[in-house]
Amino acid sequence: MYTDLFGSGIELQTQLLTIITIIFTSIIWLYIYWWRRKLNLLPAVALPILLWFIFGTLDITITARAIVENPLTEGNIAARWFFVNFGILGPSLASFCWISLWVGLCVLLEELSERFTKYKNFLINIRLVVYYSLFFGHLIGFMSWIEVTHPFAMMINSIQNIFVLTVKNTGIIDLFDRMVGIVLTLIHLALLKTITLFKH
Repeated sequence: MYTDLFGSGIELQTQLLTIITIIFTSIIWLYIYWWRRKLNLLPAVALPILLWFIFGTLDITITARAIVENPLTEGNIAARWFFVNFGILGPSLASFCWISLWVGLCVLLEELSERFTKYKNFLINIRLVVYYSLFFGHLIGFMSWIEVTHPFAMMINSIQNIFVLTVKNTGIIDLFDRMVGIVLTLIHLALLKTITLFKH
């Protein structure tokens, strides 16, 4: 069990390279939003994106320390493939692909919302589900590495096992994470509606 966030030597190099990649990838996607003139679409999902950025970075950073010596300790099959095949570059490449996959999906949803205006709100709000699901999954992933929070993370994993309908740890958000994402999205939208009502 690793309780320290940062390692030393090659571990620290791997972690720093991963963090730099995450920041670089985020800048690329911000540029894409700017180029598309769609920066106005980001404030609506700023909170879950920020939470995903924080806990996703913490999760992969502590994971990067653990997999330097033994990449097979990673339970996520997709992430493990990167770690096994690319060594210390694995966490960086996995981070780039992971971020691009989900932000790319949300960009697609935004484009579809403009084509199918009847479903605009629904398609736009799916982004909240995606980002909240990612936040929750990485929160639990990070907590699983910390001694104090490890039991809670294992309890959540036990609950997740009940909801898994396909192969576990394939690298795609599982059903339980999506359900939590939906609940958090509903809370998010309800709070926004309440704030709007109070303003009027």
